[in-house]
Amino acid sequence: MTDPRELMDAHLDGELTPEQAAELAAWLEADPEHVKAFVRETHAHRQLRDALVARGMQAELAGTGASRSRSRLAALRPSSPGRFPPAAWLAVAAAVLVGLVALWGPSPARRERAPRRPPEAPAAAEEPVFVREELARLETERRRIRERLDVLERRRRDLEAADTGAAPDPALGIPGAPRESLTRIEADRQAVESEMAQVVEAMRRARAALAGAAPAAEPDAEPPAPSPFPVPAAPRETRAALATLDRAEGEVLLLDADGVRSLAASPRSLGPSQGLAVGAGAARAAVSLADGTRLELAAETELSRIEEGPSGRRVRIERGALAVEAARQPAGKPLVFETPHAEARVLGTAFTLEVHPESTALAVRAGRVRLVRRRDGAAADVGAGQHAAVAPGAVLEPFRSTPFVLGINFNGEAAVVEGRRWLSYREALARGLRVAPEPACTSTGVHPSPPVDDALQAMLNTAVFGQQRSLALAQPLPNGVYDVCFWVMENLADDYRAFDVAIEGQTRLKGIGPGMRRGAWVRLGPVRAAVSDGTLDVELIAKRTDPHLMGMAVYRADPR
Repeated sequence: MTDPRELMDAHLDGELTPEQAAELAAWLEADPEHVKAFVRETHAHRQLRDALVARGMQAELAGTGASRSRSRLAALRPSSPGRFPPAAWLAVAAAVLVGLVALWGPSPARRERAPRRPPEAPAAAEEPVFVREELARLETERRRIRERLDVLERRRRDLEAADTGAAPDPALGIPGAPRESLTRIEADRQAVESEMAQVVEAMRRARAALAGAAPAAEPDAEPPAPSPFPVPAAPRETRAALATLDRAEGEVLLLDADGVRSLAASPRSLGPSQGLAVGAGAARAAVSLADGTRLELAAETELSRIEEGPSGRRVRIERGALAVEAARQPAGKPLVFETPHAEARVLGTAFTLEVHPESTALAVRAGRVRLVRRRDGAAADVGAGQHAAVAPGAVLEPFRSTPFVLGINFNGEAAVVEGRRWLSYREALARGLRVAPEPACTSTGVHPSPPVDDALQAMLNTAVFGQQRSLALAQPLPNGVYDVCFWVMENLADDYRAFDVAIEGQTRLKGIGPGMRRGAWVRLGPVRAAVSDGTLDVELIAKRTDPHLMGMAVYRADPR
């Protein structure tokens, strides 16, 4: 008989003769271990193909058969013999076996062979075991990739710390800043994130295969022997579903109360103390509560838990942004959204909630929401078309975004932010804005967190700053009462700066910057200001390093 490895090579190269096909079919049926070997070989061949494609070597793969690529195939083959491919590859093996038998019929050797005992366990019954092992391997790989991303992030911070004279990150275990340029680190990060996307997609497909792997028992078949890889029985679902994950795009992780994180596939139910963490980039998630309330979670948003009790439902949001279409709630049982800084109590409305490291911002489109500051219990009822925020130094009261007076994109071009046209920095200076002393200007390419639309991202990446000193801004305005908002994003390094903001000679916003990670942004305000001399005076008071400002918007104060 021909060597089985040569038969598999011929099959993968598309050069199998009818006689060899009959031999391969007989060899596969002889022993379940042969099927496993064939599956491993097919999986390794696929790994080689994917690796070559990833390196732009499709032409080489087309001209080089699997057997002629044996040396590279061996280098890419999984080192552990216990790793099995997803269920889809087992299906490939079964399909090949059925096809070979159907095309060429039973081999002479098979016709002459005495009856053999049934295999210990049908391949179909082992299929879910293989998928679970593959999922475990992919989860390990996902964690390794996450560790690599963390290392790249520490290298970036260390390099920036070296540029600013700060101490390097001791976790890197090196005496000074790495030699890589920021460009090289960014390229490496993009490559590793691409690997992460491939692993996440493989996990999603494997979970789909596992969900569909339910082999039917033959009526007269003998009970299979116990699998050598026993699978624990699935726990019985005893928790009542409080919500449903209707849609998951990109990396969406299920959070359990014991801290375990696993890839979430939609649709699936969410029970008490379960949550979701939405990944970066284009990741999104849609959730519906049992009462019909709809939640749209943006990228980099974490919903840590959903609870229901005698006083109503509570949803905890740790970070990120979400849009809510709330169903009407029963009397005395409001729907409450908790954040680290505030509570939004809902009776039936539509609104958006943004949770930043130091603040929570609420914008109501319809209905009414009560926003409560957790620190002291202060509250504000926010109606349709109004905004409010819980932030350091900000007054907790609702304000309307109209009538809009002006917006300034510092060091940037004219832009449309929140539906309003903002002045470019040059236009603002031409219309009378004064900044003293002469500020430094910067443009960056940082990805804001939480993510924002393109116009807001562009605005957040331009700024003016004082070089180790305070800045004073004077904006001509007619006398009157105004609400002022400021946009700030940390664009250099984690926990880099600290400053306060004074308006009309009084410090109104304190402690801006400490604890902010690179890319974190915040919308500060609104802060009420009374202009009596024709000029709105704003001062950025340096506490540590360089105070900076990306954007400022001014609204005429409306009666509440």
